[in-house]
Amino acid sequence: MRILIPLLILTGTSLAGPEMIPESTETLVGQTAPSVELPLAEGGTFRLEDHRGHWVALAFWASWCSPCRAELPALVPWGEARPNLNVVAVNVDRDQADAYRFLERLGRVPPIAWDPEAHLLGVFGALAMPTTVLVDPHGTVRYIKRGYGDEHGFTELEEAMGGAR
Repeated sequence: MRILIPLLILTGTSLAGPEMIPESTETLVGQTAPSVELPLAEGGTFRLEDHRGHWVALAFWASWCSPCRAELPALVPWGEARPNLNVVAVNVDRDQADAYRFLERLGRVPPIAWDPEAHLLGVFGALAMPTTVLVDPHGTVRYIKRGYGDEHGFTELEEAMGGAR
């Protein structure tokens, strides 16, 4: 009996479009953040440009990602301790019902924005989950943190903010 295994041939394209994926996320650090406009779970639209004058943390997560599920609740106290920081949790689940089932168990969460096709995830080149992108009050990407950080473990982001509160 033969078993056929499909092969994926990488051609340099992606689901988000090749023009959207940076060669390296480090190329975004120090650059003006791309335009961001996403629907919010509570209604309305999140626009990054509307938050100029404040630091913004775009925290990418998914309900199927165990480290994301652990980090999401920690974002609330971390953000609340910094009045000049707006935390937005960007969900990339294709099925919002999965995200809602998880969120119902949490209670307090940051504002939730939807990116079910993971377009913004691709724009920022976030290849690991969770990923948090820190944008300064002028709209410049200051840091991209990959991996889990609890409320006491956001050291890299704190350093990138230069102690701003």
